[in-house]
Amino acid sequence: MNDTILDTPPDTTMTCREINWSLKHIDLAGLHWPAAKASETWPVLMIHGWLDNALSFARLAPALSGNRDVYSLDMAGHGRSGHRPEGQGYQLMDYVADLAELVETHFKDSPGGQVDLVGHSLGGIVSVLYAAAFPERVHRLVMIDSIGPISRKPDEVIEQMRKSIIKRMTGSGKAVVYPDIELAAKAREGGMIPLSPEAARMLVARSMKSSGEGFVW
Repeated sequence: MNDTILDTPPDTTMTCREINWSLKHIDLAGLHWPAAKASETWPVLMIHGWLDNALSFARLAPALSGNRDVYSLDMAGHGRSGHRPEGQGYQLMDYVADLAELVETHFKDSPGGQVDLVGHSLGGIVSVLYAAAFPERVHRLVMIDSIGPISRKPDEVIEQMRKSIIKRMTGSGKAVVYPDIELAAKAREGGMIPLSPEAARMLVARSMKSSGEGFVW
């Protein structure tokens, strides 16, 4: 793991470290809030929701790091984590498999090889599926705004599957280029899942990349 010091946004109380985890087929990124004092307790691994990134927990994580290491993950295709190769998608169970490999590879030295999982929304779905498959690796599970996998009524399944396949074939269209991060944050405020201006600014900077003329998601 390669750590570099990263200052948290101005309204948080301490610094965290940028961290990278190499898996077999992808590199995942995240943030690490080191324990304020030496501890042998279980580390906390936090998993963000749809359209978000590791900074979702920038205010909560410092409050939990007094006597334990706290980590926040950028899921594949989010934040500073790698993207899946062309031709592959972002299916729910692929996120679960990433989490399984991450814990097995990089948290095997924690007490009992276990972690405390905190998942928000999509992250909660991923976390509970992982906990069901690998209960021996999860000491505690906390789900925020999440009640588990979302299902459809039987008569809606085929139409939903059709929409999903068409979306994958046609893609998302031409990327919108924003002249600066502030304008991108303003757009994110009013998205399908609205955010406060402060939350939007915090998350968006980690979700954008330079594109010559400006910034794209």
